[in-house]
Amino acid sequence: MLDITVGILSYNRPLFLAEALNSVLNQSCKPSRVVVYDNGSNPDLMAGLVGRLPSGVEWNGVRENQIGVSSLRRVIQNCSTEYFMLLHDDDRLHPDFLRLQYECLKDNPHLSALSCNGLMMNQFGDNLYKALMPIGTLNEIEFYRTPHQIAMKYAKGQCIPMSPAIYKTYQISKIELNDNYGKVTDAVNFCKLVEYGPVGYHTFPLYDCRVHSMQDSSSIPYATMNELEQYFWTPKFASDYELVEIRRVLLRQHSLRNIKEIFRQLHRGDFSAAFTLFLDKRLRLSSLLGGVGAAFRRRLDSSRDYK
Repeated sequence: MLDITVGILSYNRPLFLAEALNSVLNQSCKPSRVVVYDNGSNPDLMAGLVGRLPSGVEWNGVRENQIGVSSLRRVIQNCSTEYFMLLHDDDRLHPDFLRLQYECLKDNPHLSALSCNGLMMNQFGDNLYKALMPIGTLNEIEFYRTPHQIAMKYAKGQCIPMSPAIYKTYQISKIELNDNYGKVTDAVNFCKLVEYGPVGYHTFPLYDCRVHSMQDSSSIPYATMNELEQYFWTPKFASDYELVEIRRVLLRQHSLRNIKEIFRQLHRGDFSAAFTLFLDKRLRLSSLLGGVGAAFRRRLDSSRDYK
């Protein structure tokens, strides 16, 4: 067995949870522990699944829904293995996920975390033949060694997926976890983690990411993205050259986000809010053409058929 705990974050979605759990139990290499971390689900809704959990699968629940990083804290406190991951209940792992990622971690013991690319599926679990990000070759790993490199990936509209991320328990236990950044807390945590070791990203898709209306990350509030942008704006990310580079990208992304929000407010009939957004000092209309072109190229790359 691999020296890793697989935690599955659960909340009121028993059918999705059953799929996620099966994808973990059917791995070609088995983890030491499998724990379902339930975040205050309706007991009646989950009773059927809880009553027939496979042997060896643990249930760790709380009575009331807790926001932010509370589940991550529970995993760290409850973890006795060298590595752990916290899979979202609406995602599922490919059969060789653990074997390939664990081999990579052992080949690169300096890593503090390792994530991977994924394929999108719809709410019914059907493959949409789209990747989250451009697909690389098997065992092609990108290494992020500084907060600036992490920030640039997010600032360009990409991400390091949180759901399939495997963490070195000792390393992540060192960082301060807070709830100030809501749905984008993972980006901040990765920026903190690189101070203790690089964060790796496997460019080949090794899990399926479900896209559906109940998805927590399907819509990130405008204000939350501004908070993340402000975090990336701080001088800690930087040589002078790096600051210029990331601020250029952030201004472009901020401008694109502002224009979308302006149209949303106009559609709602809130002309005052739209006008205020238009006067934003960080709105750069000159950045929009470059931003639209970059977004279009990303869309083309992520739409390549998975062979």
